[in-house]
Amino acid sequence: MLRTGIELVLAGSMVLASTAIARADCAAEFGDVNRIKETAGPYEIATTLSITYPGDTHRGGQAAQAVHAIQVVPPQSFRIRTRSAEVVVIGNGKGWANAGGPWVEVTKEKMADLLEDAPLSGYFAVKGQSDLQCQGVRTIDGMPYLTFVYSIGAATNPRGPQTTRITAYFDPVTRLPIGGQSLADVTGTRMHAEMVYRFDPSIRIDPPSP
Repeated sequence: MLRTGIELVLAGSMVLASTAIARADCAAEFGDVNRIKETAGPYEIATTLSITYPGDTHRGGQAAQAVHAIQVVPPQSFRIRTRSAEVVVIGNGKGWANAGGPWVEVTKEKMADLLEDAPLSGYFAVKGQSDLQCQGVRTIDGMPYLTFVYSIGAATNPRGPQTTRITAYFDPVTRLPIGGQSLADVTGTRMHAEMVYRFDPSIRIDPPSP
C-alpha cells in the first residue's frame, strides 16, 4: 500500500511537471512569434470592428461597424487612422493628432497614454494575458495557420471588468502574423474585430505637413 501511494504521488508530480513544462513551452513559442522583428519591416493592421448592442437598450439589437488601420515602422513609429481621426507618432517620442481640423502636437501626458498601449512590443496585444492555448497548425479554408488563442484583461471601468478573447494566426513558414480575431462582451454589448496583417516595405511615417 505504501509503495502504491508513493507511486501515485510520483505519477501526479510528473503530470504536474509535464503540464508546467508544456505551458512554459507554449508561452515561449508565442512570445517568439509575437515579438516584432525589425528585419521583417513595416506593416499594417487593417481592422474591421462590428458592435452589436443588447436588445434592452434604445439601440436594441442594432449593429454598427467601424474600420481603422494601424501602420507600424519598427522600432518606434506608428500611425493610427480611423474615419474621424488620425494619430502619428515618430521615433523621437513626438506625436500629432488630427480630428478633422489642423494637426495638433500631442502633449507629454497624452503621449504617455499613447505609448502605454502602442503596438511596439508585439504584433498582438498581450497586456493582462491569460489562458494561452497553443493550437499548432490549423487548416482553415485550405490554408495552414499557426494558431494561438488567449484572453487579455482591460482595466476595470464603471461597467465592470472587460475580458477580450483573441485568436492569433501566423504563417507557419515565415512565422509572421497573417490575421486575427478578437471578441469582447461588455454588459451585453458584443464587440467582434477581424484583423488582417500586411507587410509593406514602402510604408513610411513622417511628421505631418502643417
